[in-house]
Amino acid sequence: MAGLVELCRGAFERYFGSVAEKTYHHVMDATSISQQNWCHEDFPFDKFFSDETDDSVLAWQPKRATPSPLSPEIQTKTGATLGKNAIVVPPALDEKMKDDPALREKVAANIAQVYAFHVGSGPRPVLPGTKFYGTRLYSAIVVLNENGEVKHCRVSGGGGWIGPDEKTLRQIEQEQKRKAKRKAENHLLNEKASMRYFETCRVLFQNDAVEDGFVRPQDSVRESAGNPDSLRTIP
Repeated sequence: MAGLVELCRGAFERYFGSVAEKTYHHVMDATSISQQNWCHEDFPFDKFFSDETDDSVLAWQPKRATPSPLSPEIQTKTGATLGKNAIVVPPALDEKMKDDPALREKVAANIAQVYAFHVGSGPRPVLPGTKFYGTRLYSAIVVLNENGEVKHCRVSGGGGWIGPDEKTLRQIEQEQKRKAKRKAENHLLNEKASMRYFETCRVLFQNDAVEDGFVRPQDSVRESAGNPDSLRTIP
């Protein structure tokens, strides 16, 4: 018959989709921790993710208002726990489970319900046209009372990201190509329009010059050279 740790390790992998780096099993009565302290972001949850812990965690008290869970300090603290699992069992319950496989299975089922509640057993929902990339890791702490019921729990997750799926990526690539083609075509049209504009201006300028009796210096020289009457002796 599998022990509690093995049962919880299997449930962790089944619901979170990843293997726990280690499942810590602490025998201590942590039911005295108040819900207010348990929900405080400064609570030393990391002490449960170690091979040894002591009763000092039971006497912990906050020294400030709870910080934002999105603050860099708390994000770093939470990130260090990802991939780890912890179960805190009172001594009386631990003793009873040694000779009662049915109770052990019942307790494991209660713990599995915590995992299922936080992530569900189905695929992670994503927005249409998106896909989850990478690996999402979780950490979990479950504190039991002497009847095997859940007194406190905490589940954290992190890692991975959501981005466009393959179909959307192809659509984005095709749209970028279309935009580049339109840009090149518009650039060519602008060049042609500029050339027509300058050519029109040149023709209009020449026509206006003729109408106003203006001739270029080189034309005047050619006309004088070809017309003897235009040559006069300077007195």
